Amino acid sequence: MGKSKKKILATTPSHTKVKPQKQLSISTWCSIIIFAFSFLLYANTINHDFTLDDDLVIAKNYLVQQGFEGIPLLFTKAYRYGFNNVNSGIYRPLTPILFAIEYQFFGLNPHVNHFFNVLYYALSGLLLFKALQYLLSIFLQKKETLITGLPFIITMLYVGHPLHTEVVASAKSRDEIMGFLFLLISTIYLLRSSIKPSNKINMIISLCAFYLALISKESSILYIGVIILICLFILRESIKKTIQTIIPYLAISGIYLISFYFFINKMVGTHGVAIINNSLMATDDVLSRFATKMVIMGKYILLLIFPHPLRFDYSYNQIPNVSLTDPFAIISFLVVFGILGFSIKQLIDLFKQKTDSETNALHQLIGFSILFYSIMIFLVSNLLIHIEATMAERFLYVPSLGFAIISGLLLCKILKLDLDFSASQIRVHKAASLSLTVILALYSYQTISRNPSWKNNFTLYSSDIVHLENSARANFAYGSEILSQADRSNNKEEKGKLLQTAKAHLVKAVEIHPKYHSAYINLSNACNKLKQFGESIKYMTQMVSADTGYVDGFYQLGLTYNIIKDYPNAIKNFNRVLKLRTKYFKAHNALGIIYVNQKMYDKALEHYQASLNLNPSNSATINNIKGLFLDKGVDHGKNGDFASAIAMFTKGLEFKPNDPDILSNMGIAYAQSGDPNNALKSFESALKYKPSDKGILRNIGIMYQQLGDTLKANAYFRKAN
Repeated sequence: MGKSKKKILATTPSHTKVKPQKQLSISTWCSIIIFAFSFLLYANTINHDFTLDDDLVIAKNYLVQQGFEGIPLLFTKAYRYGFNNVNSGIYRPLTPILFAIEYQFFGLNPHVNHFFNVLYYALSGLLLFKALQYLLSIFLQKKETLITGLPFIITMLYVGHPLHTEVVASAKSRDEIMGFLFLLISTIYLLRSSIKPSNKINMIISLCAFYLALISKESSILYIGVIILICLFILRESIKKTIQTIIPYLAISGIYLISFYFFINKMVGTHGVAIINNSLMATDDVLSRFATKMVIMGKYILLLIFPHPLRFDYSYNQIPNVSLTDPFAIISFLVVFGILGFSIKQLIDLFKQKTDSETNALHQLIGFSILFYSIMIFLVSNLLIHIEATMAERFLYVPSLGFAIISGLLLCKILKLDLDFSASQIRVHKAASLSLTVILALYSYQTISRNPSWKNNFTLYSSDIVHLENSARANFAYGSEILSQADRSNNKEEKGKLLQTAKAHLVKAVEIHPKYHSAYINLSNACNKLKQFGESIKYMTQMVSADTGYVDGFYQLGLTYNIIKDYPNAIKNFNRVLKLRTKYFKAHNALGIIYVNQKMYDKALEHYQASLNLNPSNSATINNIKGLFLDKGVDHGKNGDFASAIAMFTKGLEFKPNDPDILSNMGIAYAQSGDPNNALKSFESALKYKPSDKGILRNIGIMYQQLGDTLKANAYFRKAN
């Protein structure tokens, strides 16, 4: 009989339980996808340099570049104080403080600043998803289990929208990102507070986040209007309860405004808005302005629907003023007030309790989204308050959430998805997954291909100028950038081509805006470098004729006349400068140069001294005074008046001690006057600052030879050879 085979059993003890592996929730998977998508979408901006206003806030902001030490002043001064030392304008301390912290650890590094922009943008995507989960779940009365499908679609449509490129790719626009990020935190905790009213910490966090949003971007104050919408549309609160809810937010806004007026000397006004910044200022016709504002509103809506082409600038005269009969203005008016009327009707229906069907719920959410858009774009719309911009893509950063919500709702309606569907259904619902994939693919292509334009100023200007031919500022910016490239070029042929290109765009700038001061100055410089002095004078004469008080114009005109040695006209223009502005030290310095060229040293010294009195640290004037005494001393030496030459050199040393040129020439004067000892002292002093100068070495050798020290003389002669 054979042995029976024993079955080998598992050795796991009977009392040991095998723990099931935890699976990530749908909500967590959605969050991972949103973060990864948002970050990767802008990852190719991390290696970018500084562009546009980055200099004002980071690259040339001395307070930011003090790191931690600069934070107290950054918190108590105007936004651009560290750039221009002017404590007026806007109060946005949070973003400069973040840049100061980054500077403390990483130094001046644009790649670090861009990395954090992308990171904060991705975090905003996560917070938006969570905020929408709470908002839509409460609205649809699904508080027990937060819905995922609709919030996921809306968030992906929002973070993917190409209109956000300017905000993420421009380091300076961190203020937009941080403002929205903290508004989302504030919203999440406001909604959590509505679910658990007894937990006061939620409301405290919401209020703190709201304050951080305010000190990130002052336009965040408009969010109080959105909170009212949330209370009415989402939480279904009474007007009395809504007022009670917003009172703490009004108090926080009051604290911000008190800080604003306490810290800042002067707020930005609307009376001084320049035409170059805002085309609306080019006309006083109220009806024309209104029609143009409708055109702008229409263009914003078109950019939301079809974000191409994208541009960095919309200033004068890219969007010209139009009349009430303009077709686009009429269409925009009908669309804007039509959708606004629809949203107001939804608000009225809400008070009539017409929310008994999914269709009504859909309409309520669309109405909420339109009102959200209208509130958040109001401050930058130019409708009531004129700002320093006709329009800008960055202004749509927060308002575009309203468009994303509407897009998500309409997508659900078209695909016949319930508003409370789960995100897991997207995967199995082929039409939904395909539609979302196609939209996001188109968005991503536009965004990723747009990002490289923001690499630096040259790439930005050169890529956008084809779409900005009517913008005076864009032509000025591009022409000026090409002019700088010409200055850096060592190739004569290339330099000439660059200067011609620069000139063409600067001419275009002044043709669009005949009173564009900065463009005229750079146009004059381009003409001078091309040796087209007649044209330079023509353009600057045209400028000062149009604006007889333009001081810099007369100064530039004087510089051009000086180049061609037309000293009478140069003097005439510099004197005109001093008549308009007596403390214009550069004009005194320029007059000094002219009088030196004419050997009128006493007159030159008078103007140099006046320039130095106005600006004692002006190194250019100090060098010119040194040159004056050096020239006078050399002239006296040529005439054999060595005593006067030495006296001039001595005066020169009073302004610029230990200058090797003066010391060397003084040594020559002593030597020629028969004083080898003092000559030797002067040459040896000069040698300290020019140790390898062969002329000085040779002169020292000659002095030792005259003094009979042949050994030392030969040693210096050998060094000179």
